[in-house]
Amino acid sequence: MYKFHPTPNNVVTGIIKKHLPRKTIHVLEPSVGDGALINGICLKKNSLLAVDLDPSKVSYIKNFFSGHKLEVICANFLELNFSEEKFDLVICNPPFDGKNCITYQGATLPLEAAFLLKSISLCKDNGRLIFVLPGSVVQGSRLSKFREMLCQQVQLKYSYKLSKFVFTDIEGEFSVLIFDKNVKPVPTVFISQSGYKIVGEVGKVTDTWSFDAEEIHAEVELKSKLLSSEFRYVEFDSVFNVTRGKVTSDYNSAGHFHTTNVALQSKCSLSDAVKSSHKIDNPYLICFGDFYIKRVSRGLCDSLSIYSGDTQPFTDCIIKITPKQNFDKASMFFSLMVLLQDTNVKNILQKGSGAKYLDVRRLKKLQLPIGLENEFKIYYLKFIDGNHEDRIEIARKINLLLSNKKIPKVISSEKLQVKTA
Repeated sequence: MYKFHPTPNNVVTGIIKKHLPRKTIHVLEPSVGDGALINGICLKKNSLLAVDLDPSKVSYIKNFFSGHKLEVICANFLELNFSEEKFDLVICNPPFDGKNCITYQGATLPLEAAFLLKSISLCKDNGRLIFVLPGSVVQGSRLSKFREMLCQQVQLKYSYKLSKFVFTDIEGEFSVLIFDKNVKPVPTVFISQSGYKIVGEVGKVTDTWSFDAEEIHAEVELKSKLLSSEFRYVEFDSVFNVTRGKVTSDYNSAGHFHTTNVALQSKCSLSDAVKSSHKIDNPYLICFGDFYIKRVSRGLCDSLSIYSGDTQPFTDCIIKITPKQNFDKASMFFSLMVLLQDTNVKNILQKGSGAKYLDVRRLKKLQLPIGLENEFKIYYLKFIDGNHEDRIEIARKINLLLSNKKIPKVISSEKLQVKTA
């Protein structure tokens, strides 16, 4: 049985109620639960069909809403045959099934995505769909093709990013999405705690067709910062190699580097890291002085560090970052840590809920600020001599300073070469 998580009243009254059609309508609720969503609908003038797999929920809804124009069916929504029936509004907080997927219409999809797909087919032209969906459906590369396909069938009109723990005891991130079916293209309004952004074409903001308001806000803000900047930037992928470890089991066994070993690392100064000159052909070995970041972590962007152990294989929970050419390692590490402390960058790179995962694909496309060591010399010297916590704090301070400065123009990686003795 899938877990039931009732929609909070503040979501119903504060967001969903605002987007209900005003005319008399025929409504479908594919996963009615305790009726929280249909509570916001006037059942005296509208007809409603509610579905739920749980007999106890169906019995409750029939008793609670008796006397209204409401039909309740106990069935699996995805298996239910609606014949030719269509609806003006489909409103749904589908059951959540974690990371599990099902096969629906020949595709492997999360349960929530399958609910949305079937609901679109049951919605009338010019009808509306209002869905509460988890971050796993709203953003990330795994369902990018699915979201692109959705945008060919419906128009995403509004996306609301809900606050954390909006569902009691659930750490995941959720959004309320409002779609209109077969209408002329309209701008999408993305609303989060950071503010709102109006976007003309969803697919042009991120290459994953993200519907996540916080991510969209961060991408737009970061692009604006680059365009208005007089500093210098270079594309991350042009100066760094990025390698995910190959060890996929026995994480805690001796002989390879894993996230649980990070705390056991001896302190490694930036000065020592700069002096290291390991050149090993095997990219799946991590060496003294290499940069690394955790692939999954609650404080993901804070985990950028310098490896100080013996050469050994590393697990798939570690991302190794090494300069492609003979760049000054200390200044590059300084710039990279400053970049990862940018709030917008964090919202772009850190995906998922709870322990976030790193969007490595997007990391490679970031623009890295160059020359910060010259702009912030005193901070840079403190950064060189500081410990890990000191470096994070300095990187955060520099981000505050940069927010009040004009900065960068993109430059080529060739200009970053340093001379060797």
